[in-house]
Amino acid sequence: MAAQLDLVAEGLARQSGDEMYEHLSAAPKHELVDRRGSFFRAQPLPIAAFLGARRIELLRTETILRFIESARTTWFARF
Repeated sequence: MAAQLDLVAEGLARQSGDEMYEHLSAAPKHELVDRRGSFFRAQPLPIAAFLGARRIELLRTETILRFIESARTTWFARF
């Protein structure tokens, strides 16, 4: 779980995994994230989709492609 969070935080949000975890841990107070054990789920879905799309629009194509490649490599390394 930590490696996945680090990958997303560093690859898409330009922050450390620890920083992203702090933000996600505070988000349930504002009902933006549902926390179930060690998992976080963005909610409500329309807001999560809007914020995700807005973030993607701000990233360069190369950044997104690099993230996809590193995610694929990390995913396949688990099996």
